[in-house]
Amino acid sequence: MHHSSEDLDWLGSLRVHAVNDLVNKLAQVTPVLLVGYNPLVTLSSAPVPAFSAILVHGNVNGDFGALRSVIATPVFHRWYHSMDHAA
Repeated sequence: MHHSSEDLDWLGSLRVHAVNDLVNKLAQVTPVLLVGYNPLVTLSSAPVPAFSAILVHGNVNGDFGALRSVIATPVFHRWYHSMDHAA
């Protein structure tokens, strides 16, 4: 569902199936809570991956300079979503 977007923009980061999203979030948070992390700390970190997903799906052409080899950029992520076989 997520990769069915024809145009990549920040809303594309929100195109997920509800059940898939729930299972993914539970799979991410359950081990962290079982290890003993504070649930409030775990919940407070949730905006970080959400912001990252919105950022890499943004329709912007900038990169992060020297950090582009460490942090996914919107330019790289458009290549990842490309339907072109050469990509």
